[in-house]
Amino acid sequence: MTDLINLGMHTKRALKDQVTPYKIALLVLIEEYCKTIGQSTSKPDEVLNEREERELLIGMLHLVQGSDLELSDLSLKLKLIVKNSLFESITVRLTELNQNGISVIMDLFQTVSESLFETSQALHRNSVLALFVRRMQLAFDKLSFNQVTKLYNKYKVYFSSWHQDHKNHGELDSGNLTDMSISIMEIAGNLDNSERNADGADLLEPGKYSQRQAEFFIAKQASLLQHNQLEALSPKELQQRISDLLRSNPDLAEAHYLSYMNCLRINEYCAAMDSLYHYYDRHQSVGSNGRCFSSITKPKLEETMQSKNLHYAALNLASLHYRFGHHLEALAAVQEAITIAQESNDHVCLQHALSWLQRLGVRGTDNVVLERLITKATEINLPYLLSLGVQTIAKHRALTKVEPSEVFELLLRSDIINCQHSQSDLMVTSYAQKAALWYLYGNTEMCSMNSQLMLHLNTSDQGVFHNGEAECIALCQLARLHADKGDYDLAFDILDSAKHRFPHNSEHALIWQLYSQLMSFTRFLHQGDWTKAEKAITNMTSISSLEASYCRCVLLKEKAEVSSAISLVQILMTRCNEKAKQHQEEPELYSRLRLLQGELYCMIANPTLAVQPLLTCITLCREHHFSYTATIATLQLAFVQYNLGMPSQALTLIEGILCTILTNGTLFDRARAHFLWVKCRVAATNPTNKKHRKEVMLQCVPILNNAITWFKRVQCYSRVQLAVYYVARLYHELDNHAERNRAAFELKQLRQQHPNNSAVVVNLL
Repeated sequence: MTDLINLGMHTKRALKDQVTPYKIALLVLIEEYCKTIGQSTSKPDEVLNEREERELLIGMLHLVQGSDLELSDLSLKLKLIVKNSLFESITVRLTELNQNGISVIMDLFQTVSESLFETSQALHRNSVLALFVRRMQLAFDKLSFNQVTKLYNKYKVYFSSWHQDHKNHGELDSGNLTDMSISIMEIAGNLDNSERNADGADLLEPGKYSQRQAEFFIAKQASLLQHNQLEALSPKELQQRISDLLRSNPDLAEAHYLSYMNCLRINEYCAAMDSLYHYYDRHQSVGSNGRCFSSITKPKLEETMQSKNLHYAALNLASLHYRFGHHLEALAAVQEAITIAQESNDHVCLQHALSWLQRLGVRGTDNVVLERLITKATEINLPYLLSLGVQTIAKHRALTKVEPSEVFELLLRSDIINCQHSQSDLMVTSYAQKAALWYLYGNTEMCSMNSQLMLHLNTSDQGVFHNGEAECIALCQLARLHADKGDYDLAFDILDSAKHRFPHNSEHALIWQLYSQLMSFTRFLHQGDWTKAEKAITNMTSISSLEASYCRCVLLKEKAEVSSAISLVQILMTRCNEKAKQHQEEPELYSRLRLLQGELYCMIANPTLAVQPLLTCITLCREHHFSYTATIATLQLAFVQYNLGMPSQALTLIEGILCTILTNGTLFDRARAHFLWVKCRVAATNPTNKKHRKEVMLQCVPILNNAITWFKRVQCYSRVQLAVYYVARLYHELDNHAERNRAAFELKQLRQQHPNNSAVVVNLL
């Protein structure tokens, strides 16, 4: 309440445009540019080519829209965009304004309109620069003579400080200004405060913003933070600019919301909360005419505080709590927003609140409620919420045994809505969701294609390309697919691109950090480097404790710590069952845990225990259409049959899934499938029919060599040693001693270079 009372002191509205010494210098720049264009026929050496003129105009646009600069900084920028002859003309003109008194400045504003719009064709009347000139002329006409005198004194101080800095470098002709500069500074510093204008807005100093400049800066930075944070100012620099904005425009509520967005990108909870409160406090205290309510208008202020913006404040507060994992606080804020929205009969806010209830996982926001949300969003014309609701229901149905065709049909409907309303952020979200679903369903080629299509999508919005969570996920997906093929260097190069686009201080950095640790863990696991694999799990724990726990189970399995691994798997399965009771099923994780449980049972003396969890995994995956996970579970079941002395049945299973593995499987799984197929093929032959058995073994050797090559590419040297050992045994049975000895020598070298840390690797697929 104290902030609102303080805001009440600013009862007058700040001027949108104020004439400052910096803007006088810009007017001189525009005037001299137009003169140069008009005299281009008589002075060919001053003619600007198309590229130079474009760069000059863009530079002038940035100078007009930016904050006020010192004249020394302005001169440095001008040297980069104007020719020397034009820069000299500007310098001479600025000197004349400084030497010849107030009348020259008054003549500048009186003649600028005629010289630029009537005699020159350089500026169109509706151009940005022309509108700027017109606004400055109108603002100057509103000044009293006393204010014009003050403006001239400020200009002399503005000019003399630059003259003192550059006099020794010969950039200006020496004059009699130095003696005057000290007295001018004294006069400017001792101006009576009572001489301020009637509107209560003093002339801006260099480095400050007018209200129009501040609004443009806020709109631009807010758009960049939403679409491409890499193009926005750094968090520290942006916060400093926001402080400058508030010093120049203390009643500008939007600056606090920009501060709120800036704090969210670096996960600064306290500052984000404070900025959000400041924004809505000031926003509620501003009327429709832009004036702030004073403390004497208390009834009107209380009426305004009950306006419809309060429930959107509660929704923003819910979003803030959700980002930081405060689900109970977020739910309380959503319920408050619903209460206020119902009182004000705001159906739009109610639909947003319903979407937040679904996001928070509240019981009752199931498929039926989502369909109602979509229907209501269609009725009240909310295309963004409609498309988002369609994508949400597609995700919900993908985890509830619905056919994939129905899921992708929903996403197609979302794509149509996005194209009709140019919703680029939801376009890329749809492609990212398609890629994730294809990977979940086991089709890695379609996953790769959708990720690449999304990265090649034209998402430009006023020259700014979308660069958000979806792009980060797509890059990480492509990196993972390359890592699955053994191309670790390419995979980490793609991750480096993600690191560049999403630095450590960005809100999406955790995505590529998680993928980086996952790929490092897989690589070290294949190499048998348990220490580095354990370190990757430790790094992963702070990002995703659940995924880290699963990786720890896999590491314990490879280290042959079977009892510890089984205990941890049971804990994770219990957690999945509890989530299922809360209608938050995780079938993909549960199926992976069942598969891992089957692999662990294969490592103990009785592999028949692995049959039940593997069959459960296959059944669950087929119900949810997780085809690739079901394929790997079937491969593991074939390995169980092989260990139980049923190679023919195992061979039949492998041949039924081999096409799927070769099409969409990782290189490691392809190698495992080929190796197991060779062992089952050889074991299934009749040992009494030596001729047929010999033919089979000769056919299997090239396939086994392919498996060895693939194992080497993924750096899984423990499996390479097993495969080379098996090759040596085949050549020994074929009486090919030369090849046997070569394989034995290779095996010896492998054991010396890559000692095998696993004691039971022979019991692993």
